[in-house]
Amino acid sequence: MISIGSGAEADTQAHQRFSWFSQINSGKHFPALRIYVAILIAHAIEHTVQAFQIYVLDMPRTKAGGFIGYLLPAVNKDEVLHWTYAVLMIVGLILLRPGFKGRSRKWWTIALGIQIWHFAEHTFLLAQYWSGMHFLGRPVPTSVVQAFFPRVELHLIYNMAVMLPILAALSLHWFGPAAAGSQGDCDCRSHFR
Repeated sequence: MISIGSGAEADTQAHQRFSWFSQINSGKHFPALRIYVAILIAHAIEHTVQAFQIYVLDMPRTKAGGFIGYLLPAVNKDEVLHWTYAVLMIVGLILLRPGFKGRSRKWWTIALGIQIWHFAEHTFLLAQYWSGMHFLGRPVPTSVVQAFFPRVELHLIYNMAVMLPILAALSLHWFGPAAAGSQGDCDCRSHFR
């Protein structure tokens, strides 16, 4: 016979299952945000280096892949890797969103909206990669907006478009005055005072 616990036991079990979520939006919000931002910045640096390789070092686009792409050229063509990064960014934006309040939450939500579009574009690219049928008959997977802008520049723009509202949210959340709204349950501001 299966034993079903009392309501209090069930509540405790549910709390333990979801306590990590509560922690990353309260006491562990600051370290979780630092990890998230470090990944975001590393990715943005990769795209910036890629643009530098093309425009300053005059490398062919097929060879310009940032630091990692230069060492491991296959990653530049790996749509699954790019799609996975887009998924991880959305997951981070969703999981860390409850820790934001007031105006900082608005900016965080704007970043989430932009990242959802970026994810949709990568999903479209991945579908083309797997099917072999490319948008507009191009020789490589092509996103909707990529029909108008080159891929390197477009991804640099997308990453900056997501990063800027994240930085606005973090500025308000970490450094903002009390007028910026409640900080929520975390102690993020205490790390800067």
